[in-house]
Amino acid sequence: MKKPLIVIVGPTAVGKSEVAIELAKRMKGEIISCDSRQVFKYLNIGTAKPTKEERKKVPHHLIDIIEPDEEFNAFLYAQRVYKAISGIHRKRKTPILVGGSGLYLRAVIDGIFPGAGRNEKIRERLEKFSSGCLYKKLKETDPKTALRLHPHDKVRILRALEVYELTGQPISVLQKVSKGRKPDYEGALPLAPSTKKARITRFSSNSERLSYYEGALPLAPSTKKARITRFSSNSERLSYYEGALPLAASTKKARITRFSSNSERLSYYEGALPLASSTKKARITRFSSNSERLSYYDLTMIGLKREREELYRRINRRGEEMIKEGLVKEVKNLLKKGFAQDLIALKGLGYKEIIGYLNGEYDLKEAIRLLKRNSRRFAKRQLTWFNKDKRIHWIEIAEKESANRVASQIANMVEC
Repeated sequence: MKKPLIVIVGPTAVGKSEVAIELAKRMKGEIISCDSRQVFKYLNIGTAKPTKEERKKVPHHLIDIIEPDEEFNAFLYAQRVYKAISGIHRKRKTPILVGGSGLYLRAVIDGIFPGAGRNEKIRERLEKFSSGCLYKKLKETDPKTALRLHPHDKVRILRALEVYELTGQPISVLQKVSKGRKPDYEGALPLAPSTKKARITRFSSNSERLSYYEGALPLAPSTKKARITRFSSNSERLSYYEGALPLAASTKKARITRFSSNSERLSYYEGALPLASSTKKARITRFSSNSERLSYYDLTMIGLKREREELYRRINRRGEEMIKEGLVKEVKNLLKKGFAQDLIALKGLGYKEIIGYLNGEYDLKEAIRLLKRNSRRFAKRQLTWFNKDKRIHWIEIAEKESANRVASQIANMVEC
């Protein structure tokens, strides 16, 4: 029997969180945030995070998991989501993936390649050029990616060029290839096919190990016997093993034997694979593609929308409420903590407008106007993105329709 996975998407301020909470209460569900900025700690008002009271009503995942200056991306997000989904299923509850970050959703649903590592020298050199100059170069090296990116989206343009310089291949090609990667581990983490060496360190618990391993590769399925030796340190062991099993940090010598199958090997190693802390034995399933893994779930994708004027009124009202709730103070506190203004976390809606005000570029009234305008533009881009996905069943919410009623409608669709 397939396990349920409900996805709720839509533009900013449409009412996704309220509907998701009501749906979770109806269906014994737990919510997984699909928001690229709610993952950051301390960014509360500007990201419209669910309140503490709302999180007490229904468990929420993927909120406040990293510092604002930590590197994070869609691939790492997807890894954590797979872990959260498996944990929710083990509790016999329904995972509800909720948010408006289209790329993050695509990473979970359709897969995304793990990407080349970050290279500061390349970035430093590329940062010196304008967005227009970088976009022109991207059109020459990767026209497909250039078509889907805005000419002023310097962050993603720079990343695409960085990947091209590191791998010699366009990011669009790598993303396409990654959709057919195999194998993937159900109940564990998806594996990065290009990873040959596993990073290792000391962990106080298995769950801590899990949060650290990102694509750490267990033994190749075709390997029936592993080479083994004594190592004076973990780093020495790591330099020796390529594609072998990451060992517990305190283990200096591993027991080894021959296995007749990969499943027999799995039953032998307990806690060696990056498994969820409560899992001692990993169930393993081979998937020929990400879509095949997805067929493991009973997937329901719901899109919420409103009449445009009503949506824009809600967006404008939210902007004013954020200021009243203390958005300016929140930004000031972030800067006092030492977080740089140019961090990706602080370039998002709400934060960049207030930073401009604090820098004396314009007054607070103009900052609020820009916040509202930019939020409306963002909502339009979100709808354009999600409208391309024909798997989404759209529900138009009437002006005074309650979240409970919409949740009831979704519940009926899922149960049918």
